[in-house]
Amino acid sequence: MKKIIAIALTPILILTAAAPVLAAGTDMAAAQAQTMTDLTALFDAAVVMLAAIITTFVLPWIKKKSANETDTMIKFRIDTAVHAAEQYYNTGVIRDKKEFVIDYLESKGLSVDDAQIEATVNEYFGKLIEEIEATDTGRG
Repeated sequence: MKKIIAIALTPILILTAAAPVLAAGTDMAAAQAQTMTDLTALFDAAVVMLAAIITTFVLPWIKKKSANETDTMIKFRIDTAVHAAEQYYNTGVIRDKKEFVIDYLESKGLSVDDAQIEATVNEYFGKLIEEIEATDTGRG
């Protein structure tokens, strides 16, 4: 909706800013009397157009890109913590994997809920089971 409003308002703003330039162009005597043409209104219109383009397209793109990168970083940290917890648990270094994951993520400045951790654990074990089944079927 914001994009539609911005696109609809852009021509109006350009025409409003360019009106003095257009009016000066219709008065031929005044145009011939001046040796220098005042391009201020034209530059104002260009700035308005540039601002509309930036607001409509560039800023949403930047927000989307940074959100994707943040999500990827959080997912990577959770994966790392879950894998490390599994290794530490198997060697007997820790007793509670979930507590280890939460402590690790908090030490990295992230606070995640149990649902995110459980989803990552389920995904990890799902991949592990698929790998084991693929290896077993390859041998059979």
